[in-house]
Amino acid sequence: MSHLPRESGGITEPHWLAKLLRLTPSWSLEWDADGRLLLVQGDGTRAFHAIDLSAEVVRGWFFSRLKLQHSGKPTWLTGLTFPNASALIGEVVHFRKRAIRRLGRDLAIDLKELQPIAALLRRALAADRYLAATERSEITQIVLEQQERISACDARITSKHALLFPEVTEALKAFVPELVLFSKGPGVVLGERNAAFVQEEWHRWKPFFDTCERTPLTDEQGKASITMEEATLLVAAAGSGKTSTVVGKVAYMLAKGLATPGEILCLAFNSGAAKEIGERLKERLTFIVSDACHLDEHFKVGLGKAIGSGSEVASKTFHSFGLSVIRRVEGSEPQVVQGAARKRLLADTIQDCRQNPSFAEKWWLLQTVYRFAEPSESRFQSEAEYEEYLRAVLRERSQVRVLDRTGHRAG
Repeated sequence: MSHLPRESGGITEPHWLAKLLRLTPSWSLEWDADGRLLLVQGDGTRAFHAIDLSAEVVRGWFFSRLKLQHSGKPTWLTGLTFPNASALIGEVVHFRKRAIRRLGRDLAIDLKELQPIAALLRRALAADRYLAATERSEITQIVLEQQERISACDARITSKHALLFPEVTEALKAFVPELVLFSKGPGVVLGERNAAFVQEEWHRWKPFFDTCERTPLTDEQGKASITMEEATLLVAAAGSGKTSTVVGKVAYMLAKGLATPGEILCLAFNSGAAKEIGERLKERLTFIVSDACHLDEHFKVGLGKAIGSGSEVASKTFHSFGLSVIRRVEGSEPQVVQGAARKRLLADTIQDCRQNPSFAEKWWLLQTVYRFAEPSESRFQSEAEYEEYLRAVLRERSQVRVLDRTGHRAG
């Protein structure tokens, strides 16, 4: 038999004489780097985790029998001398103690690494506000980066040996199941959380949304006001209450303390709409905090502080906002080119672009190939109809004109 020291990764086999006399089938034992005992037999390899492994020896006249007990299932090995069998039992005891110490270290690391993540998740789920996409993504990424540790920790704390470390195990059991559940479906968990928050918040703040505009906001308007994504698209017909929704959203943000007046900018495409939003906001915000409004005081406190801060909610057109940015950055008014000078500038710019080979290639490709949309085949009832379409396109393309160097159209 060959038997090397336990830390060297040596292999244990039956005594050579036992094999010669065919008193034992062929087998070998070896410890791997993870502290598992690998048993190689004719039917394959089995791995015994040291932490769940025990061993005993039944002494014989010449050769002893070794009993390995793992997870309640015994495995008998023959062909060992008693000293070597006893040495192997010592190794099992050694590696089992080492595995238990390692379990304790792993549980302590689990607690250190995962407890702050669980606290972050709990704060987010309990936050008194809508969780926007960026925040949801950040939370999800933090949890999923630790998914392997979360799964391993869940297995560790359910092990019977975790009872050897009761304090840290109980601390982990208080939050690890939540992390396991979240890591299996973060989008679902956060989506359901947001949906529940919007529904509950709508009922809590309904008196406010009934008052913030001249007529009560509808369910859709109120829920749109509560939803605080980085980008929210509200699709509605003219006169259906988009401005009222903007007023409700701004009023809600100020009343909840989600933003200050100076942090809010309302933009519109035309000056009339921008003016209307600004005037409506000023009128309604002033009314809400006045004595004439019979809203409960807790709805007014935050809004009163926001209005009393001295700053106002800006309402501008896209052009006026852009102009204000240019003034602030450049320190002067921008010069707008008009009339003939504008046409010359445009023609020169196009001509300069066309001097660039890369741009010229794409320009001509656009003019000759992609200028007209490719229709769906289902549009044509016959091949003749399709051919007529192609002839019409050819006639139209033959009439395409491009700007020449002087800015005049050339045939």
